[in-house]
Amino acid sequence: MLTAKQTKFVEEVSEGSSQSNAYRKAYDTPQMEPKTVWEESSRLRRHPKVAARIIELEAEKAYRQRIQALSREERILKELEAVAFGEGPVSAKLKAIELLGKINLEGDPEFRELVSEISALQKKQLWGDRRKTSLHEYGAVLSII
Repeated sequence: MLTAKQTKFVEEVSEGSSQSNAYRKAYDTPQMEPKTVWEESSRLRRHPKVAARIIELEAEKAYRQRIQALSREERILKELEAVAFGEGPVSAKLKAIELLGKINLEGDPEFRELVSEISALQKKQLWGDRRKTSLHEYGAVLSII
């Protein structure tokens, strides 16, 4: 079990403070020389319970960051899927499909072929405004995804 001062030191270090600054915030140091603060903070940092708790907090922080990154990736994928398969401009659908491919299936030859087919259809202006073509006509192409 850590003391209150040790806990404060650990929290400060895990939030990014230097060992000396964390020590100054946790302990009464106005009368101490900077060298003494540095020595004591280094000694405290090496204390087995303090070191273990710092490692725990850093691991928890890394875990939270990874979860946030995964959550962000999931939101991006859902938004791209909504654009790709929802109502809206065909050019936006094509771009969303291409981005989904880069994210998920970059090395998949079938997906690259699908994107090529969609691009070819777009170049022939089958997707454009000049000819009102239903997406259902291209369902076979999109169903591969």
